[in-house]
Amino acid sequence: MRVCRTAAERDFVPELRRERPELLAAYLAALPGARAAVLARPWRGLVHEPLPWVASRTSGGDGVTLRLTDGRRLHGPPSDPWARGQQSARWS
Repeated sequence: MRVCRTAAERDFVPELRRERPELLAAYLAALPGARAAVLARPWRGLVHEPLPWVASRTSGGDGVTLRLTDGRRLHGPPSDPWARGQQSARWS
């Protein structure tokens, strides 16, 4: 999955390249895992917490599907509090 860089990342990369070029490769390599680890936290909350806008939750072999009260669905990986976050959820 392609993830767009945020404005902060677009500003930071040239500065890092200029000031500490030896750190650039490690930064770029670590960024997807760090982003996934951060996004796994709210996903876990959506899957496990009693939220008024989540009508139902269905677990399957391919992950968890949340049905929202407005009819939309959100599908993502199984929620694991220790997950490294290699996948992301998607709207349908």
